[in-house]
This record gives sequence, structure tokens and C-alpha cells, in this order.
Amino acid sequence: MFFLKIATIFEIKPKKNKLMAATNLTGTIYSYVVNPDGSPSTTGQVQQDSTDPTTPGPIYPFNDNNFPSLNLEDGEKCFFDLTDKNVAINLRAFTNTQTITGPYTGDLVANSGDVITIKTAAAVINGSITINGGQVNLNNNASIAKGTPVNVNANGVLVARTGGQVNGGVIMNSGGSLKVVNGGKVLGGVVANSGNRLQVGNKKGPGSISGTLSITGIQDFNMTSGSSITS
Repeated sequence: MFFLKIATIFEIKPKKNKLMAATNLTGTIYSYVVNPDGSPSTTGQVQQDSTDPTTPGPIYPFNDNNFPSLNLEDGEKCFFDLTDKNVAINLRAFTNTQTITGPYTGDLVANSGDVITIKTAAAVINGSITINGGQVNLNNNASIAKGTPVNVNANGVLVARTGGQVNGGVIMNSGGSLKVVNGGKVLGGVVANSGNRLQVGNKKGPGSISGTLSITGIQDFNMTSGSSITS
């Protein structure tokens, strides 16, 4: 008796990875979903930086399991990748950081990829601040002295929060964004020549702007309950 052994051939298919449409894009967190316990979820939206100051950058949904650990808030700068389905993944915080905790005299420049965090009441800045695509955070009762020019340009972001105070004015040019939230203050007014986003207040608390408010160009404006703008 003869037995015929039949071999079964299995085709091993390679695991499919998400196809990338683009990598290392820069943008800002546009919004994110909050869990019932108040913590950030893994989904939201990110807005890509625009190359044209008169036109807002595209907004993409994101789905990223690492997002809750990044400690990024609405309007803050980030890197991300984009799949061929136009979904943002692999979100990362800007990594070139500088922290100032005491008095500082001199000019500060935050280019794309830079984050300068100014914190504590002892941190008082005297000198010009120019934000060219980077981010400057003014936290924990830190302040920018009156007479210090602050220019936010080229998709840059200035954030004043938790008592952070700009005693002079802020000028927004070429797609710059300003966030005055969670106890932050701007006392010297705001001039938005060609701004991207002006946000007063957020989920964590109100903000306030006083002084002259002159808006000739702004792409997105949001103001929460309890926040104020006075002249």
C-alpha cells in the first residue's frame, strides 16, 4: 500500500505597516478629547503649520496612545507624522528646551523646534522676545517687563498661564498664535496683524487681556466663560 503525502504550502505575508504620507511635520494641538475623569484621551486634532500667513494650515485628526503622557495642551507646538489616510500619529513635543527661573536681561529668540519656559515669580524678562515658529511659555507668576517687545511670528506660539503676566503688549505677525489661559494675563494690549490663533481661557481656567486690542487679521479666535478683554 502506498501513501501519498501532500505538502501544504503556506504563504507568509509580511506585516503591513501604516504608510506614511509625511514625517516630522510641525504644528499645534488644535483640540483633544477629555476622558470622564478629566485626563486627556488618545484622540483629537492637530493643525499643521502653514507656509502662507494668510491661509490656515490643514487640520488632521490624531490617534496616538502616547498623547496623554506628552502633557500638551490646546495650541501648543508639536511634531507629528501623517499617514496616507491623513491621520496624524507619533506626536512629539518640541525637544530643544530652555528653562528660565530667575531674572533675565537680554534678547530671547525661539525658532522652530525651540521651547523656552519662563517660570517662578523671580523670573522677570527684560529684553526683546521674538518667536519664529517656536514656543515661549510664561508660567507660575513669571513676567515680561513693560517695554519689552514681544513679536510672535511664523507659526510661533506665546502662552501665558498660571499667573504668567506680559506687562507690555504682544504683536502677532505671519501666523503667530497667542494663548492667555488659566490665570495668564496680558496688560499692554494685543496687535494681530496676520495672526493664526488667539485663545483667551481654556479648559483649566480663564485668561485676561487689557489694553488696546487691534485685530486686522486673525484666523481663529476663542474665548471661554470667565475670561475678559478690556480696554
